[in-house]
Amino acid sequence: MEFHCKGKEQNMIQRLLILLLLLCGCAGDATEISDIYGDGFRKKNQEAYFVNAGGLKKHSVFLEKGADGFVFRTPLSFLFREVPVKADTKSRLSFSACQEGAESMEENPGMAEKIFAHRENVFPVCRLQFFNRGKKRVPSDAAFFAIPFGKMKEHVFLFYAPPGAESMRLSFSVPKGVSLSLSDVRLREETEEKALNINPRFELGPCNYSGISAFNDKSGRLIADRNGRTLLFTGFYAVTNRFPLKSEGPYLLKVRGSGYYKNRVDSILTFYDAAWKKTGASQMIRLTPQKQETLVFRFVRPQDAAYASVTVYHATISEISIIREEEEKR
Repeated sequence: MEFHCKGKEQNMIQRLLILLLLLCGCAGDATEISDIYGDGFRKKNQEAYFVNAGGLKKHSVFLEKGADGFVFRTPLSFLFREVPVKADTKSRLSFSACQEGAESMEENPGMAEKIFAHRENVFPVCRLQFFNRGKKRVPSDAAFFAIPFGKMKEHVFLFYAPPGAESMRLSFSVPKGVSLSLSDVRLREETEEKALNINPRFELGPCNYSGISAFNDKSGRLIADRNGRTLLFTGFYAVTNRFPLKSEGPYLLKVRGSGYYKNRVDSILTFYDAAWKKTGASQMIRLTPQKQETLVFRFVRPQDAAYASVTVYHATISEISIIREEEEKR
């Protein structure tokens, strides 16, 4: 069948064809989350999941596991392929993993001191890389996630995609002499936590630093009390990840804990604009024994603020949570 077009009709068809090619090209660049995460490595093909697939093939293997899919074992660092993300959306990354070659937590619980460590990277580490529409890296304050266990264990990493992010990929760094086993990798929007900030009561456990951006010194860490409850020891101070303030508020910030410097807890709420530039801060009332062990601070989002973080000084904390006041009333 032949079509004969002239003038405006021909120009219109050409424009439609160009648009169709552009759309096809865009679709080809995007990898759906379900193509990479959640299938249990059932494709058993490095190229289906990883950027550096060629180098992995000689030294890495897929092992049989069972109902949840296959285990990927490698002594090499590797990058997952990019997938789309939504900025300012709280997400849940989960996977089962273990390492061999480094002294494990099962052998020596004291190795917990090395988990939150740009200091000494002795364990395999998962990091998140975010990119904008132009494929340039977007900064993130999501802490990296260490894998310190010698036996297969499920890990959960909660994070916010930062402003401007449209895609992300996982980077796994594996130290020399160590091998990593990884299975059942999943990525989805987090819907279980009601707080705006991440891991508000540290219920993900003493080896999981989701929600903590930085410590001022090496003494800061998560610890377990006698009842098995996880607490945050801030050292001089600890800073949470930034979280979006999508409405005017009002919000309630709850801090629960006790101080070790002059028997008080000092904390600061810091605000940022849409580009994560600091716009101001609000120093909260000191938490002291006379004010008991819980501080509730009510605030409204400043006009120029889009994000916030919390800094807590010289304290042992069992909770830092931020919720909308209307959620507290439900």
